[in-house]
Amino acid sequence: MLGLVFLLVLAVSRGWMGVEARVVMAGLASAGLLAAGVWLHDRQSRTEASVAMVRAGSAGLFATAVVASQTYDLISPLVALGGAIVVGAIPTALAIRWGPG
Repeated sequence: MLGLVFLLVLAVSRGWMGVEARVVMAGLASAGLLAAGVWLHDRQSRTEASVAMVRAGSAGLFATAVVASQTYDLISPLVALGGAIVVGAIPTALAIRWGPG
């Protein structure tokens, strides 16, 4: 895992990877983290790790939408807003589903 991280850092610093690839990778990593948190919660019941994974994945998806629209102009702000609404709805639905009682 550490070798992969170093490879990605090297690829970004040397310009081997464009901004589009970076944004897509950030989005996929964040979505994967969120999905892994949901999977862990369903498999192991409520654990702090699963909740933290969902929180981190959601925050990463928000950040990806902001960076894609405001920093790199890859998507329009309206599309980013729609994505942010969907991203906000997912952890909200999970919180309601996972809530006590």
